[in-house]
Amino acid sequence: MLRYRHVNIDTICPVCSSNNETILHRLVECSFARACWVNTGIDVDLEYVGTFTGWIEACFQTFEGDQRKIIAMTCWAIWKARNDCVWKEKSASVATVTVLALSMLEQWSKVQDKDYVPTAAFLTAADGALSWQIPATGEVKINTDAALFYDPNRYSFACVARDASGHVLEVISCCNPGIVTPELAEAMGVREALSWLKKKGWNQVTIESDCFTVIQALRSPLPMFSYFGGVISDCKMLLEGVSDVSILFVKQSANGVAHAFA
Repeated sequence: MLRYRHVNIDTICPVCSSNNETILHRLVECSFARACWVNTGIDVDLEYVGTFTGWIEACFQTFEGDQRKIIAMTCWAIWKARNDCVWKEKSASVATVTVLALSMLEQWSKVQDKDYVPTAAFLTAADGALSWQIPATGEVKINTDAALFYDPNRYSFACVARDASGHVLEVISCCNPGIVTPELAEAMGVREALSWLKKKGWNQVTIESDCFTVIQALRSPLPMFSYFGGVISDCKMLLEGVSDVSILFVKQSANGVAHAFA
């Protein structure tokens, strides 16, 4: 695409260094891509002549169900490996691509499954408060929440810090243009709360959020290769740099002040 826009760059595939990089070459014909497809166990046509669009249409006519899903996720994983090579100078193995594709497919499938209930594995006895409670003496509690606005398209998040007397210490809020998912906006709020308390030097802090998806992601050891996953990774890194900080899930009824600010 850069060459199409008359940007003078090298067109050789950055992974195999043997052919010009087209979409079909990168995702199907490249020696690394071929090895990834062989590793999936799906007998896709690796000698296809034409365009990638034609190839994927032919695959979807030949295969169905879970095999189509694996094909789509494998394409995505191969492309991510290519970007890691170009932008991060990181080389991925064929096995890494296969594991990434399957793990992302598992995560996606759970999100689509309306009957999947992940709460039992991640909630603790300290989670699920129905009303806001003051923190213990010497502690600080930060409540965070997010809001989406569609006219115009904006999103916001707010963090409210209160002491053991229930008094507000400080409030921060941020409103940005753009369209994001509710979970991403909530994750940004938690990240801001962690960055904030680190700057303030507060110890013995409890952060409360009413977004279970964010709490689940923070407690899960699984890597998430998405923008949301990147924000969650930022949160985990910030948590490593602070002490005596806990993040709890609360019901919306316990998060009213942060919601109002957002």
